[in-house]
Amino acid sequence: MPEMKIWLRKHKYFIGICILMAVIHIGLIFAYGMQKEGFHEDELFSFTTSSGIKYFTPKENYIWKTGYQIQQEFMVVEGEEFSFGEVIQNQAEDVHPPLFYLVLNVVMSLLPNHFYKWFGIGINLLFSLITYVAVLYFFYRLDKSGQNTTYALIAGAVYAISPVTISNIMLVRMYALSSMWTMLYACLFLVLIQDYYCSKKRFGVYIVSGALICYLAFLTHYFALLLPFFFTLGYCIYALLQKKNILRMLCYGISMVAAIALAIVTYPASWQHIFHGYRGEGVFDSLSSPELFGTTKNFLGILNEYMFASMLPICAIITFLALVVGLAKVLQFKAISTVGGKKMLYCLTVSLIGCVLTTYFLTRSALLVGEASCRFFYPVMVLFLPLMAYCVCKGFYGLIKDGLTKNEKLVQYALPVLALIVMIPAIVGFVQGNVLFLYKDSAEKKAMIQEYQQYPAIMVFDSNAPYRSWYVADQLWLFSQVFYLDSQHFQAEFQDATIQSAEKLVVYVDAPPEYLEKLKIMNPKL
Repeated sequence: MPEMKIWLRKHKYFIGICILMAVIHIGLIFAYGMQKEGFHEDELFSFTTSSGIKYFTPKENYIWKTGYQIQQEFMVVEGEEFSFGEVIQNQAEDVHPPLFYLVLNVVMSLLPNHFYKWFGIGINLLFSLITYVAVLYFFYRLDKSGQNTTYALIAGAVYAISPVTISNIMLVRMYALSSMWTMLYACLFLVLIQDYYCSKKRFGVYIVSGALICYLAFLTHYFALLLPFFFTLGYCIYALLQKKNILRMLCYGISMVAAIALAIVTYPASWQHIFHGYRGEGVFDSLSSPELFGTTKNFLGILNEYMFASMLPICAIITFLALVVGLAKVLQFKAISTVGGKKMLYCLTVSLIGCVLTTYFLTRSALLVGEASCRFFYPVMVLFLPLMAYCVCKGFYGLIKDGLTKNEKLVQYALPVLALIVMIPAIVGFVQGNVLFLYKDSAEKKAMIQEYQQYPAIMVFDSNAPYRSWYVADQLWLFSQVFYLDSQHFQAEFQDATIQSAEKLVVYVDAPPEYLEKLKIMNPKL
């Protein structure tokens, strides 16, 4: 405790700035959360599969529903709170692990019969704040130089004040939780290397922590284990290079494998998802493709626009030059003259290689679905972007400090200037509107719907893909009457008094346009 008080007193300005950046981060989330007007279809899927009832797809033809009845499919109904079994079953029938949806179900169950976008945004914000603290810790502990607090603040700012991070929180899916596990495991890897000769008791704590993170990450998103895999491999390689603590290394590796095996036993559907589900088979097909870069080029275009504000080539070149400068210092034995310096260099190398390989793996195996494809990379970018910023600041500041020591003012202001430079992509990204998953155009649609909501609405759905009908579910909530028609079994001569007497109809058609003509036959007044 006395040591903690001394540390807090010594770093009071650092802690104050960290808290200020956290407040700014929270403010950005609320500002953009207020602007979120609609949902990606997968977000609606998150809510409906977390509701504790069988998720909604229309299965009946010629059926009327009220808008509120449709909305109930996306909320926890009173009396159905904390229906974890149904949530797990919903995910088992799809291709995802259930942990995020169970957490969402808990939050939704606290306010049954209500639907709020803040259910999802709120839990994502909580995950993000934990991730933010982990980013600060990682870079504070990574660098043992006198500038470690400054580097930690720069890395924290790149994470906290970034369109990438805000987009991740706006998307009500499992990626913010996956990002949290990624960053926590990165911190554990760093501790394992820096505290390599710790006591058996402490190492036991590390094993339990790592196993718990792997277990929970697997139950969050299967891809969430990609970076932890490279960190675990990095720890094993380090042990082999040291030729000491090999038994510990084996115990640690076996424990991580056991944790994943336990997760499979806990959630048996995962085996089917990975090896037989449509996504699992798609991943294996993509990875086995003889084309080396596959869809990488297309993904890089999306990442360039939405994560680097169209400055990916410049960012890559500057980072590469910074690494060259840093390597030159290493070759002069200035950066690795101590054991701590060598460990820092090793952790940095493993982190960079792990991020690059994971990003490449995702470009080969993820779904290419336009700007929404960015979501697959959020759990990697949570570390990759701060790492790039750290390399640029560390490399060039070292060059300025060692090469221009006579100009004290230049040295004094070099790091703040470099910090501003690495924030340029984030700043430009905000200007370009690169915060995704807001769907502001839905506000205009809903305003139009409010003008016509007194008329009956008809959803002409395709029974071969009925799930597409709830891509616009939040718009249907506004109507008092919604009629479902199966386009595959639509008989033009069927009778319905409400449709035949309606002055106007609002029609959503997931079918060829001639179906509108069939409706006109039923009601000559239309």
